[in-house]
Amino acid sequence: MSNDLLYNVNEICEWNRKSSKKVCLNRGGSSSGKTYSLLHIAIDWLLTGQSGDPKVWGVDESGVFTIARKFGTSLRVSVMRDFENICLSYGILHKFKRNKNERTYIYGKRMIEFIGVDDVTKVAKGPRRTHLYMNECDEFNL
Repeated sequence: MSNDLLYNVNEICEWNRKSSKKVCLNRGGSSSGKTYSLLHIAIDWLLTGQSGDPKVWGVDESGVFTIARKFGTSLRVSVMRDFENICLSYGILHKFKRNKNERTYIYGKRMIEFIGVDDVTKVAKGPRRTHLYMNECDEFNL
């Protein structure tokens, strides 16, 4: 977690932070905290380069954290809105260089990008990613 930002997180967030697995699947009902907990991890990574235990995962000086949803139209009114609300509630949104058209947030050499994958060619070939968070992954085809 960022040294200058303290907030309470739920146990889903802590489980993900403590995991040494490359792939984590979070299951739960509506409003169970999955999205918020993973967005906290994304925000921590953007600010510090850490998404979990630095002894396991290290610290990323640069990189891309992709947050994807099947349809770009639903992305803006769901997970992207939650991201901005979290940042606003902690008073940190101003720290990020935002590009609303590209749906990116940059801090130093790290970037969070929000993408809709309705067109597979947008995702299949492209820049390397440090992290990938697939919101509502049950909407995706293999």
